[in-house]
Amino acid sequence: MTRYPAVLLVVILGLSLFVLVTACTPRLEEHQVRARLVEQLHVENNQLRIVAITRERTPVASIDYAGARADFRFRRQDGVWVIDAVGQGGRWEPAESAVPNVARELSEKARAKWVRSEMARYARTLRLLVGWTELLSTNCATLPTSQRALVDLHAAWHRALFRNRGGEFHSFDLFVRDAWWKPMRLSLKSERADVQSSGADGRMDTPDDVRLVFEPRARANVTYCVPRYSMPELVADSLGDPSAPKEWNCAEIVKSLRTGEMLDVVADKK
Repeated sequence: MTRYPAVLLVVILGLSLFVLVTACTPRLEEHQVRARLVEQLHVENNQLRIVAITRERTPVASIDYAGARADFRFRRQDGVWVIDAVGQGGRWEPAESAVPNVARELSEKARAKWVRSEMARYARTLRLLVGWTELLSTNCATLPTSQRALVDLHAAWHRALFRNRGGEFHSFDLFVRDAWWKPMRLSLKSERADVQSSGADGRMDTPDDVRLVFEPRARANVTYCVPRYSMPELVADSLGDPSAPKEWNCAEIVKSLRTGEMLDVVADKK
C-alpha cells in the first residue's frame, strides 16, 4: 500500500519539474523570428507577417510573405534562437540547404505580387508623362516657368492634344498627380522642365520613382526638344512586355523610348 503514495509523489515531482523547466525555457518571440528571417532570407520587413509561433522546445514559426506561406523550425544555439529546419513538401529540410531556396522563392513571389498590384499604375503614369511631353513640345523654345504659365498652356492645348486620351488629361488637378493620386514634383525653368512621380512607395527620390526631364537644345539656329525618361529596370521590362495585360502594356511606348535613346533605366535595388 505504501508504494502508491510514493508513485504519486514521483508523478507530482515529475510534473512539477516539467512545469518548472518549461517555465524557465526561453520562448521564441515574434521580434526574434522577424530579425532572424530578415537577416538570413533578406526579405522586406514590412511585407513579413508572423502568422503563429508554437511553444515547443523546438518551436515552429509560420509566416506569410507577400501571400506566400512558409514554416521555420527554431532551436537554441549558444543562447540565441537560430533556424533549424524549413518545412517543405510535408517534411523538414535542414536550414543550411533549404534557407537559400526558400529565400529565393519568397523573393520571386513577392516581386510577382508587386508587379501585379502596381504595374497598371506605372503604365498610367508613363502615359501621363508622354502627355506632358506632347504638351511641352507645343513650344519647346519657351517652356513654362511657373504653374500659372503651365495652367495657361494646358488650357490652350489639352483638348486638341488629348481629345482621345481619357479624362485625366482634361483636368489640370489630375494632370499634376500620378496614378497613385500623389502630386508630381514639378521643377519649371526656362531651360528645363522636370516632372517626377514618387512611384509606388509615395516617397520622392527613391529607386521606384519615374521621371521626365524635358530640355530644349539649339543647333544651327534651330531649337529642338530632348525629352528623357527614367524608370526602374523592373518597371521598364514589365511595361515593355508585349504579352503583359492590356491595362499595363506600354510595349510600343517603351520600345519607342528605347529606340530614340530617351529612356534611362535605373538598376533595381537589391
